Formats: sequence, C-alpha cells, structure tokens
Amino acid sequence: MADAISAPEYQSKLQGIGLYFGNQPHPSVARTFGIRTTSTRSNAVGKENDFACARAFVSGLSRLQRAARRMGGDAVINIKSNFKHREVSSETHFQCATGALMSGVALKGTVVKLEK
Repeated sequence: MADAISAPEYQSKLQGIGLYFGNQPHPSVARTFGIRTTSTRSNAVGKENDFACARAFVSGLSRLQRAARRMGGDAVINIKSNFKHREVSSETHFQCATGALMSGVALKGTVVKLEK
C-alpha cells in the first residue's frame, strides 16, 4: 500500500484530501457525510501484477477523494478493501483481484470533515 501511495507518478493524484486506512488514528471528526464505495479496474495485459494493482488502488483512492470534495469533506477514514462486498480492514495492505486482462480493487470509506 505504501509503495503505491508514495510512487512519484501517483503523488499528484492523491493531494488535498486525507486518507486514513483501517483503524489508523486521525483527528476528531467534526461531521460525517456518509460511506462511499468504489470499484476500479486497471489493464493488466503485459504488466506486472503489482503495477496493475497499484494503478487500480490509486484510481480507487482518487475516486473516494473526488466524492469527498463534492460532499464537502476533507478526509476519508476507515478505508477498507471491499472486494465482492467482503470488508477487509488493514493499515498496510489492500486486496486486488488479478486476471489475464484486468486487475481490480474495491474500496469503502467514510467521508468526513475533521476538526482543525
């Protein structure tokens, strides 16, 4: 997870909205806007699994951030893998399904406004 988020090619896509995975500590919540889910896929043809999965993961995080911006939030907390609607919570890993053609990541998180 850390490798995907810290990769230079993805850094600019994940700016401005806080991302907190699993039970990671975060500032107190001032307002909760609701739970959002996303399911993203990445072309896996001719690519290493890790690369295709990281790409799908970052795309999913970016979608959660866009939802947070639209709703007036400044963070997404309790981000979990949600593949086939089975939640898996982790601060360090995410689930990715990889096939011959596509890699997919499903995420679920709570959009909030944090106290300053």
